[in-house]
Amino acid sequence: MGIDISEEREIRFNADHERRIITAVRKNPKITVIGTHPRITVYSIYQRTKFGDTDRDGNPLIYSLKGINNYTITNKEFYKFKSSFIIILNKIKQTIPDSNYFLIAMPSSSAVSVQFTKKNRPPIWHSHVYKLFYKTNGK
Repeated sequence: MGIDISEEREIRFNADHERRIITAVRKNPKITVIGTHPRITVYSIYQRTKFGDTDRDGNPLIYSLKGINNYTITNKEFYKFKSSFIIILNKIKQTIPDSNYFLIAMPSSSAVSVQFTKKNRPPIWHSHVYKLFYKTNGK
């Protein structure tokens, strides 16, 4: 399952191919281990692919969520991703001990990753927010 992009840069979910992003439950999450000491396991809910989209560095689905580069997605289309997203997120949660994980919002000029992290964070008795990463627009 992938995405289509109209000439007007509207993003649409497409269950018939895996171009630009792989949303199939059977193929996700993508698990990557980075670092040597400590090793960090990174779980990606969807996988980005260049198939059908070699002229861009970023992903139009993310552009539409951030409201940048004139890409858009309707709530109706966005809702079509929900079932696979939740199933994949639950697959990730089942592999991680409840007391042994962190959700980190990666630096972005948009609040999308922070909003996701806040909605899916584990319960914490003392909530402290540390801005460990900052992203500026080219500064």
